[in-house]
Parts: sequence; C-alpha cells; structure tokens
Amino acid sequence: MLFQHTYEDIRVNQEAKKLVESIPGIEEILDTLKEYTYGIYKKGKKSIVLAPDDVVKYQTGTCIDVHIYIARELLKLKYETKLLYLGNFKDLKNSVLHLTPIFKYQDKWYNLERTWSKYKKLHGPFESKEEVIDFVKNNFKKEYKEYTEENLISHIDKLIKMLPKEIDTFVSKLSKI
Repeated sequence: MLFQHTYEDIRVNQEAKKLVESIPGIEEILDTLKEYTYGIYKKGKKSIVLAPDDVVKYQTGTCIDVHIYIARELLKLKYETKLLYLGNFKDLKNSVLHLTPIFKYQDKWYNLERTWSKYKKLHGPFESKEEVIDFVKNNFKKEYKEYTEENLISHIDKLIKMLPKEIDTFVSKLSKI
C-alpha cells in the first residue's frame, strides 16, 4: 500500500464543525473514516479501486474509492446524491482526475470533499446542483487547468457493483456511466 496523506479532520474550525453537525449523518460518515489515509491500494503489482466496505476495513483509498463510499452512505441517508467526475484520463501515471460527491439536503446542495487536501471540507449550501458543480469545476480548473472528460454520475449502484477493479480499467469507464 502507498500512503500519501494522513487523516485531517475537515471540521477544522467552528464554522466547519457547525455545518457538519447541522446535516444528519455527516459526522458519522466522517467518524467512520477518522483513521483514513490517502493511498492507492495495491494487490500484487495491480492498483485497485476498493469496494466501499474495504475502504472502511483498510482505512485507505483515493478520491475514487473514498468518495464512492461516501456517496453510498449519503444514499443510505436518503439524500439525492451524485458523483461528479472530472479528468484527463490516459493511464494511472499520466492522468489528472477527480471524483467527488454532491448531495441535496433540505433543498440545498453540498459537496463533501474528503480527499483533495486544499478543498477538504463540507462545502455549501449552494442554491442549485449547477452551482455546486460549477464550484467544483472552477476549483479543478484552478489547480489543473483543463480537463477533457466530465460526467455527473447518478447510477452509483452500478459503480459499486463493478468493485473491486483495477484502477485503469475502472476509471476508463467513468466518463461513460
């Protein structure tokens, strides 16, 4: 296993803590990942996208594994949930990509970013789905300039059924699901 970052609580200040506490279930999701370390799970020489239960078991994963886990948990809470995929995928070594969950609670939209260090936070409330999507896209463009692939994924259950899977094989399907 390759580790790159250690856990940092996204409830870094009173404002962030208050927002997390105001939405039922978010604290529990974050607490489940409190020992989490960013990393790519390796099985032999293969880099693997973990199934949601394995993210909890191993307390590791990339933005893909971890945010699929978070999206699953948000769906269990009955929040309208989508995964936003942005990227320039060629292969694991030559790619920039990000997958992040957005969800609706009491007619407002939020982005629960857990893996991107600079933006690691519960962002919101946003008035519309389009507004939260633009927020994420603008941040991605600031960091990585351009991307060629974009997809708003509603069928999270389809993603989960594909796991575990080699990262290259899995990511190549994200723009098409």
